[in-house]
Amino acid sequence: MLRELSAYSSGTRRSSRTVQCQAEDEPPKEEGQWETDQTADQIPIEVHIYPGTISERNSAEEEKEEEKHNEHDDAGDESEEEHESQVVPPSAEQIQRWHRRRMFPNEVINDICGFVCFAEGNRLYTLNRLFVALLEPKRKLCLAFLKRVEDTRQKLDQTIQEMNERRRHVAQLTEHIGTINARLADMSNHLANLDAQIVDNHSKLDDLQRRIAAMKAPTRNAGGGERENGGK
Repeated sequence: MLRELSAYSSGTRRSSRTVQCQAEDEPPKEEGQWETDQTADQIPIEVHIYPGTISERNSAEEEKEEEKHNEHDDAGDESEEEHESQVVPPSAEQIQRWHRRRMFPNEVINDICGFVCFAEGNRLYTLNRLFVALLEPKRKLCLAFLKRVEDTRQKLDQTIQEMNERRRHVAQLTEHIGTINARLADMSNHLANLDAQIVDNHSKLDDLQRRIAAMKAPTRNAGGGERENGGK
């Protein structure tokens, strides 16, 4: 029965708290009396108040919390006593360090460091400005020299491109010359053959002329004899 009551009371804790607040303002109600509570969704919930259960539970929780606080206080007192028993008196070095801190606090040291850093930065900035002013003419000369070098490089690139184009043109010309030389060689061979044929033809013509002359000579002699015989 007690378990059921504890589960029911834990599930309806909010409703029981609202009922307690209303009970303080209203007159006490009789035992076993039922009342309704409206939730956010306007659903009535019936809550049964048993006298003595809530107060006993609250008192038990308060006792547990007080015991926990007392245990914590006791543990803290014991730790403080142990710490006090373990405290070592400061050494001479620590005392000197404390005196130094009092004489030169951290704020003063930080201000001095900041001033030194600012002065050092200002000095470096001034030196940089001086170096820039001194090196400005040389920088201009270097920039002009770099510009000239860039122009020369562009001209060299253009010249290299032109040379490459000329090389391609020369290669094409050499190819054409090679083909022309091959054709000329063929033509020279053909002309040599023609010359040989012409010489052969001339020799053949000479032979024909000799034969013709040899064939014509007897006829002339024979004709002259006949003429001589006729005259007689």
